[in-house]
Amino acid sequence: MNVGRGTKPLRNTGRLKVDGVEVAGVRCDIDLPSRTAGVIEAKFEWRSNGRADLRPGFGTFEFDTKIDIGTGFGRSQFRLLDMHVSSVTKRVEGKEALDVSAIGSVGTLEKIHWLGDYQTGPVKTLLTLFLTPNRMLQPWRIAEYSFTGEVKYHRGKKSDTISLRVPGVGVVAFENYFEWDSDSASNTSQSTRFQCATVVTGIPATDSDAILRYVVGPLEDLLLLAGFASRTPTRCAGWLACDGIAAVDHYRRQVSLPPGKQRHRTITNGGLVELVNFRKFLVASIRTFDKSVFKTQIRQAIYALNNSPDDTIEHRVVSLFSAFEGLVDAIVSAGAKSTFAKDTKKRDSVRDALLAHLEEWVKTNELSEELCKQFAKQIRNISSISLSARYAILDKTIEFEHRDLWPIVATGKTKSLYVLRSRLAHGAPFEERHFEALVTAGQHLEWLVERLICAVLKWPLEKTDLSVAALPTYWGKEWLDWQRAEKAIRD
Repeated sequence: MNVGRGTKPLRNTGRLKVDGVEVAGVRCDIDLPSRTAGVIEAKFEWRSNGRADLRPGFGTFEFDTKIDIGTGFGRSQFRLLDMHVSSVTKRVEGKEALDVSAIGSVGTLEKIHWLGDYQTGPVKTLLTLFLTPNRMLQPWRIAEYSFTGEVKYHRGKKSDTISLRVPGVGVVAFENYFEWDSDSASNTSQSTRFQCATVVTGIPATDSDAILRYVVGPLEDLLLLAGFASRTPTRCAGWLACDGIAAVDHYRRQVSLPPGKQRHRTITNGGLVELVNFRKFLVASIRTFDKSVFKTQIRQAIYALNNSPDDTIEHRVVSLFSAFEGLVDAIVSAGAKSTFAKDTKKRDSVRDALLAHLEEWVKTNELSEELCKQFAKQIRNISSISLSARYAILDKTIEFEHRDLWPIVATGKTKSLYVLRSRLAHGAPFEERHFEALVTAGQHLEWLVERLICAVLKWPLEKTDLSVAALPTYWGKEWLDWQRAEKAIRD
């Protein structure tokens, strides 16, 4: 359990620099939001006094002050980075422009509190990384409520806190961080609890770029996998770093911070997996992911799943199929190229024969020159195997169950998911009576994407709510009946 103290609104005077133009003596007011939600807005005011005018743009702001962050008073430096300054206005009094004001949307805020002099020897930095809510990462605890209004939280056993080794980072433990009211004299009056991950690193507390690259980057991949298994998108919103020389409070707002809402909850205490298997999934999947050559495609697929609740149903189908297709293409790439190369000579022979026939038909006026050009262009553009052949290679390459779901490709009159995606992507209209069928198609695509990710991560489908046996138990029957939905679109 980590304990800190709450922060107050910040106000001080420093240097504002926007697109190369710098102004000193600028007063800045900031109301800090929650550590894991909310935007950071800075309000600036200064006297122009004939100095160069600032225009809206991107810039920084720095100033020194004193603040109590739980370790006593000392010199502190504040930095506003990745900031967009807008609404620069002047207030005219008399004949001169006396006051200028501006508003900045802050992407990164850092508070550096210097604790002591320079120290020699190995650096040991304790990092407390603040996370957006995810109930499956929450450590087990008991809350004790007093008649006086006080609340005490007692941690569970050591094993009830999820901890695991992340490649390149070390042991990461998911805990709670408590901030107390800075005006309270009692150490039992909790004000706010934040979910966090703790890790010890050799990176200096003030080297935020290295922390972002070597710790937050790999941690975000772990959080991506945790968000996938829990169906609750999770991100790092900032950190508190302390190495005995300095304590750095870092707010990260240049990324989108999810609210902690779960996409689906079929299992009472879990997401895609049971809570009892959650840590096992994280341990196994982060190792597999670290060695995978499909990292980018897995990330894109999970991002598509995370974004699906906020998409229109049409965009949801297109986005999920694109993510699914991207991962499939990466998996079958080598096999598809090999298969295509085997038929090169025969393909070239057939192509030349077809082009010769087209030329003959033009000469005999059986075909116009324009149609001949159209057919010839398509014949020359054949550069890969068919879609059905690619999925046949997928079945041979990886253990992926999909036969119980809406067909990805199909023959005959059946409207496959590929056909639906193509029609939507090219602007084909669908009527209101097709809405429920498109919702069903979107849900089947979610299952396909989740199953394929599990297959790539080598996580058993039987330990999820996605297996052939689990779907009828955990999900609604109306979503399973793809034949009824497909018939509604076909009719």
